[in-house]
Amino acid sequence: MIQVRLYSTLLLLCSIIISVPAQERLQFDWILTQNEGQGSDLKAHPEFGLIWGFNSDISAPFDHAKILSLDEEGNQSWTDTSSTEGFINASYGIAIRDSIVLSAGASCDSADFNDCTALMFATNLSDGEPLWSREWRYDTTKANYLFSVTADETHAYWLGVSRNSAEENLQMVLLKTLLTGEIVEEFLLDIFGEGDYISYENIFVDSTTIYIPGAYRPNSPSNSTDSPFIAAIDKVSGTLTKSLMLNTVNNNPVKERRFDMSVREDYIYTSSHTMDAKLIIINKFDKDFNLLWQTTTAIDSSYGVSIKEMAIGDDESIYLGSDLVNVDGSGDRAIGLLKFSPEGNLEGYKTWGDTWPDWISDILFYNNNIYISGVKDSSNGLLMKVNADNLTSTQSIAPSQLSHLKVFPNPTQEFSTLSFFNPEHKAHQVIVYDIWGRIVFSQSDIYSNNLELAVMSWSAGLYFVELWKDTEQVGREKLVVSF
Repeated sequence: MIQVRLYSTLLLLCSIIISVPAQERLQFDWILTQNEGQGSDLKAHPEFGLIWGFNSDISAPFDHAKILSLDEEGNQSWTDTSSTEGFINASYGIAIRDSIVLSAGASCDSADFNDCTALMFATNLSDGEPLWSREWRYDTTKANYLFSVTADETHAYWLGVSRNSAEENLQMVLLKTLLTGEIVEEFLLDIFGEGDYISYENIFVDSTTIYIPGAYRPNSPSNSTDSPFIAAIDKVSGTLTKSLMLNTVNNNPVKERRFDMSVREDYIYTSSHTMDAKLIIINKFDKDFNLLWQTTTAIDSSYGVSIKEMAIGDDESIYLGSDLVNVDGSGDRAIGLLKFSPEGNLEGYKTWGDTWPDWISDILFYNNNIYISGVKDSSNGLLMKVNADNLTSTQSIAPSQLSHLKVFPNPTQEFSTLSFFNPEHKAHQVIVYDIWGRIVFSQSDIYSNNLELAVMSWSAGLYFVELWKDTEQVGREKLVVSF
């Protein structure tokens, strides 16, 4: 078992804070809705356009999983609804290889999803005709699911889990098949030792390696937190070649089940958010899992953010699809779309929704457009087209709309990170006072946009953090140290 550990020394670490301006609406070219369902995975083909995975009847049990073929204007070419009649079906991940659309999912004979058989099915890309379907169980006594699929010239690779009815004893399994569906091998992925494993929708394959994202929970009564990770698997032998845990940022736990990974040429990108839903994290690695840079973006206090999906543009710009949840108890949800430069700098942010319970399942960059798959009004499938040029404006994150100072985690016992808006890397000064006005910390000539405070030696209590630029105080926040 090989594990690569993530150390705090980074080539680049940048952090900014954004507010959520409701008036900055997302401008879209068109919206397509499908009644009573949920949009899932999205892929594109240069000749046949968009391939959209879709789960029907989300308000009741899933009735049929289906695959839709659409042109870039949302016009439908064909629909394949050939998944097993009489079962509850879900389509999670899809892949395109040559003339075949592969779909990973599950067939369940009860609405509680406790008796499920993993499902693989293939569709002809040109006309939507079903080619084959396969059912598979790793453990006949457990519920079995396939969440993602990818393919190379000769084989398909399916990632899923097997679990009991209590959602415990989750085992992650990698299945290798021919493109005609015959099973070649199955690999139980015991990456970090005994524990529960959760798989995600996006896996990738290159000439030698399969890259997978997931989450791991040790079998320990004192540890109920799932830690996200990425891993590399040799595609011939199925053996683990490297793995990397991504469970904390600035000593703040990362949310375990809202995590995405994208692989583009020689680089791996991951996106996630912290448990308090206030900090967005993007990492860029090389394929040896060396961290090239990390950027963090803090959301203002009126919303919580859930980072769902990520897409990489032709120029290596990074697009994140997110859900925003109003923390006032109203339950309002909005869709957020963020654009980052290839270096990880935030360039644009827009929202759509606000009063409807809408959320994202996938996003796709294709021909300079962003396609968003998800749910509208809780129960209707949503597909939206957005021109990427609509996100190049920085108007929605103008300095006047930015909080100049953010302190997290707060309260803290060991470390706290100060994050502030400093796009031109001007010199700043940080001064920390105790409640009697005594200076307990001071640092000048800060040219980055973050600073880590080590508070282990401070007395427990309330402190005041001031941020200065030249002779102007541009931020002031309280910090609580507790032991």
